[in-house]
Amino acid sequence: MKILVVDDSATFRNIIRRKLQSGGYEIIEARDGADALRHIVAAHGTIDLVTLDVEMPVLDGFRTCAELNKEKYRPVFCSPAGGRIPILFVTAQDTIEDRKKGFALGGADFISKEILEDEILTRVDKILKSSKKLAGLKALVADDSKIYLAIISEVLQREGVYVYRAENGNDAYDIISKHSQEIDMVITDLEMPAMNGIELTNKIRKELGLKALPIIILSAIDDKVTQLDLFKSGADDYLTKPFIKEELLARLSVHLEDVLLNRKLQENLVELKKLNNELKISKESIEKQNDERKEMLHVLCHDLVNPFASVIGALELIEVETHFQELKKEAENVAYKGLEIIDLVRKMHAIEDGKTEFTIQDINLNNVLNESFLILKKRFKEKNISTEVNLAPDDRVLAESTSLTNSVINNILTNAIKFSYPGSTIKIYSKKEADGGLRLIIADSGIGMSDKLLKDIFNTNKATSRPGTSGESGTGYGMPLVRKFMNAYGGEIEVESVSEKKSEKEHGTTVTLFFKTSLRAI
Repeated sequence: MKILVVDDSATFRNIIRRKLQSGGYEIIEARDGADALRHIVAAHGTIDLVTLDVEMPVLDGFRTCAELNKEKYRPVFCSPAGGRIPILFVTAQDTIEDRKKGFALGGADFISKEILEDEILTRVDKILKSSKKLAGLKALVADDSKIYLAIISEVLQREGVYVYRAENGNDAYDIISKHSQEIDMVITDLEMPAMNGIELTNKIRKELGLKALPIIILSAIDDKVTQLDLFKSGADDYLTKPFIKEELLARLSVHLEDVLLNRKLQENLVELKKLNNELKISKESIEKQNDERKEMLHVLCHDLVNPFASVIGALELIEVETHFQELKKEAENVAYKGLEIIDLVRKMHAIEDGKTEFTIQDINLNNVLNESFLILKKRFKEKNISTEVNLAPDDRVLAESTSLTNSVINNILTNAIKFSYPGSTIKIYSKKEADGGLRLIIADSGIGMSDKLLKDIFNTNKATSRPGTSGESGTGYGMPLVRKFMNAYGGEIEVESVSEKKSEKEHGTTVTLFFKTSLRAI
């Protein structure tokens, strides 16, 4: 961006040039007002800002600015961004009267030479690189003084605020009546012809019913009685004339930022309501899909049971020759496996739906294991697998007896047999916890599991079924079912495994069941 620096002092021109060049600006210098006019004509719309010294001989800053306001300079007195070139007055005096005069001529801001070196880059950035943090807001400015009307409008517009202007109270009321839903703030002078600031405020509050609209009143009168009357009329803030531009911006920004925040909160509330409605619709859709899925599974399981049972019944009645015995056995195994899968699916959904009723009771683990050994006796014998049991006679846990034996212990032992080599040993032992709980550990030295398989062992959506050491098949649903039952007892399950591929000597799987032993712990 290009900046024209106008000052009769080479020292101050150097200060301004050095500071602005450090901010990435391109600098052109002029030593007086006449030189500045020549540069502006020559640049013809390529200058973004002018820093203009007020105290210069012959043609001072104010007279230079007045000259630029003449019609003949209008074609060239414009910035690349469009509109008039903003002028930053640089002064050694910085009085209220000078500021009023400069703003009346269209100046963008003032800066004292006392703080020039520290503040010039910040002021220029503020004019040329405004964040427009209040963009989207609209304000009504009412003042019979064209100077103050211009100053306030310029301050707000620089922050991105759209400004409606009125030079008296009647015009202001007409504007706000037409645009009451758009205007976010009213800034009004106290003393105006036709209708003063207090009368305007009263009409806005009572006739238009705009109770929450921020209203700031400006006045040259500075006494407590007047201020009290202003607040009684419904004003939100009060600022005494003459004011410093920075103070005006700070006071107005507080109210406008509140408006912006409230608007954002309202938008967020609308968005939240929309999201809640979408979530409600999604929830209803998911629940409907779940109901349909459960119904489909129920029908499927029901319809599959009878054909499988019929196949098994027919196979048992058939007397076949020796060379068909193997085929018959395979057919029976397939049919039984189908019934097993149906039973597992039913149990898992019964647990999820809370339809499985548990009577949690104090159970002796030795009795459970003995019952399980009896059920699985044939499988142990087929692979010549022995057990090494180390339980205390009084090891007792809280669980539901039938499911603990048939769905938990039987599943874990069946897996241990399935993935162990013939002639191996399965170790079963218990450990009491410090909190009164009890751990039951079942460890085999079988083929173990890969890290990926171990990660998915409880996931019903992942395929975890694989053949055993003697080619045994499985469903892959056993371990998810075990965890569901353990959770229902108030317990937990952990599985550790080392694959035979990872370690030739130390491989196998260890399942640890954590039981509660006191009803108060459930």
